[in-house]
Amino acid sequence: MLDLVEKIIHGFCLVVVLLVATLYIWFGVTSTTPEELVQPVRSTLIPEPARAAEAAMPEKQRELAQKIDEAQIRQKLQTQGVRTASGPIEKRHNTIPPSTFEIIQSEPNWSKQLNMVGSMLLTGAGNQKTRLKITKIHEHALLRKLGFETGDVIELLDGEITEFNEHSTLRYRSMFKDAVDRLRRGESTSVTITRNGQPVHLVFSL
Repeated sequence: MLDLVEKIIHGFCLVVVLLVATLYIWFGVTSTTPEELVQPVRSTLIPEPARAAEAAMPEKQRELAQKIDEAQIRQKLQTQGVRTASGPIEKRHNTIPPSTFEIIQSEPNWSKQLNMVGSMLLTGAGNQKTRLKITKIHEHALLRKLGFETGDVIELLDGEITEFNEHSTLRYRSMFKDAVDRLRRGESTSVTITRNGQPVHLVFSL
């Protein structure tokens, strides 16, 4: 009888261990790296296409300059009701350090990070909540390390207008995972913001 009870207990413990291991593999482990030690992105200006052909220009910068469709960005911003000044849109290439990417790609880290940022929804296209303003951002928040600042308004994600609402949580999670997968494959992802009333196009890659 005691042998049977012992086997049941051992079997139960094994199931619990396997379940916990599966959850850690599936959902990831929250990073224990202090926020102040997280490395910020290395940010550089992306040149205008006319200058991108210069021999001294890094290949990555030339590729990005040729890919960005500024006219399309302006059209989408106008759809949002955002007035843009004449002249080129500021475009920045942000290189994410590998150690910082390890933290970004683990979903459990984001619940803590979201508590370090305040935001509010703004009306955009079709009177829908398609713009997101960062109202406060902690000094060591990961979003700040990625180049965002208090007052920034997120206008476009990968060049597209995105509606923000309480019913879109799963879609945001899917978009985030898609962006992480693209970065992992060596591709890029982008966020277009307005900062102090001026548009800034942020491109991220590893």
